[in-house]
Amino acid sequence: MYNMLTKHRLIFLFLCLSICGAGVWAAAQKFSSTSSQVIAPTVVNKTKALRVEGVTVVAKEPSAHVEIYLVNQSRKHILAYTLSMGHDAITTFSIDVSPDQLITERIPISSLGGTGKETATRTREIVLSAVYLEGGAVEGDEVWTKGLQKRMLAIKEQAKLAVAILRSARDSFGSDSEQLIRDVETRITSLPIQASEGESPESEGGRSWVSSKIKSEMKELRKGKTGAGLDARRRIGDLVTSYEQLIAKL
Repeated sequence: MYNMLTKHRLIFLFLCLSICGAGVWAAAQKFSSTSSQVIAPTVVNKTKALRVEGVTVVAKEPSAHVEIYLVNQSRKHILAYTLSMGHDAITTFSIDVSPDQLITERIPISSLGGTGKETATRTREIVLSAVYLEGGAVEGDEVWTKGLQKRMLAIKEQAKLAVAILRSARDSFGSDSEQLIRDVETRITSLPIQASEGESPESEGGRSWVSSKIKSEMKELRKGKTGAGLDARRRIGDLVTSYEQLIAKL
């Protein structure tokens, strides 16, 4: 009796392990199949300044993404570009890409595919729709270049207003760094951002970017402040130089 029960238990245990093992194998096969079936999107280039050097799919979860390698083949610095996917778009700015420089754009696969199972196996066509070069020159699809140009012009105009505020803070005689930072934040917050009637959302986005960036820089400055005001003014002076250079390039 003892031997018979032991034998039955061993058979039952073997069956359970076999079923579990098959389930794990099937799940692993499903994941492997999903990862290997991700197809790299086609990248259509509407610009001359940028060259598409290659496209790679990094299917490892949870950060599966597509990497697009771009090279600046123009003689000018590139300050922004737009990648469009149907009605959706990703605009990368606040960059300074030198001639012959290679850059990598990473796009989540979830942003490219369809819905459900399609997301893992199919990606949309990506279009390098517009590029903005130093001096204000643009290339690409007419619709997207207009939007990019409006965004960059708004950045330039907002940066001019911001530089005036930063200069005033830099040249002030106050010794309280916290008060200095607070004054900059208050005045930057008062700058107009919202698009007026008939104005494009790209313009609003450009103004918002400048104001948000300076507020973020003031928060970082507050973390490292000494209380004497000297370091705060020096850092604000660096920001003045940085934004003056940006304005000159735009």
